[in-house]
Amino acid sequence: MTKNLLITGDSFCAVRDMWPLQFCTLLGNYSLCGTGFSGCSWWSSRKEIIKYLKIKNNIHTLVVLHTEPNRMPSDKDLPINPALASNTNLYKMEDGPLSTAIKGYYKYLISESFHLWAYFNWFQELEVIINNSSVEKVVHLYCFPGPWTRNVFKKGITIQTDMISWSKRLKKELINDGRNYPNHLGLEGNELFAKRLHEVFTTRYQDSVGITDF
Repeated sequence: MTKNLLITGDSFCAVRDMWPLQFCTLLGNYSLCGTGFSGCSWWSSRKEIIKYLKIKNNIHTLVVLHTEPNRMPSDKDLPINPALASNTNLYKMEDGPLSTAIKGYYKYLISESFHLWAYFNWFQELEVIINNSSVEKVVHLYCFPGPWTRNVFKKGITIQTDMISWSKRLKKELINDGRNYPNHLGLEGNELFAKRLHEVFTTRYQDSVGITDF
């Protein structure tokens, strides 16, 4: 029987026919589902996980890419983040009320301590969601460096080497070009990442394990 693989997160997994599909193929007899939400907060991934576990509670393996905490939640999955506040062209957003509101929030209103508090509370809630589901295996990845990478989840493996660091192994700067440099990794980087993730998943999987040599 085919197993369902749910991969969700931000732009590091937005292009699905790159490393997400490659990893799924390497696993064998898996069906890929989920979405990568470019520029969006963890709220979009939360909605995606709950949606899939609700409509079909037969997700065997869950891979979550945790973005950075200071992105604003959006029920419309809008890319509201600090980078966009300084460069609205990043997501081809036209100047107008929305871009003005985003810039104003990050300039005048943001509470980074609140965002961090909500971020860690999401981690706790996610543990409960997974424990109450049929998910058998979980992989947690962090997209950005920060103190949160020290958090090791109880269920599954937590890869503490952040995705930014992985991306910069091939290029010194983070490249925001989803079409020509998918998932910030490029064609070669996606293939290498899929193979490395498969290797770690198949040889080192164990609950409550943090992997720092990814």
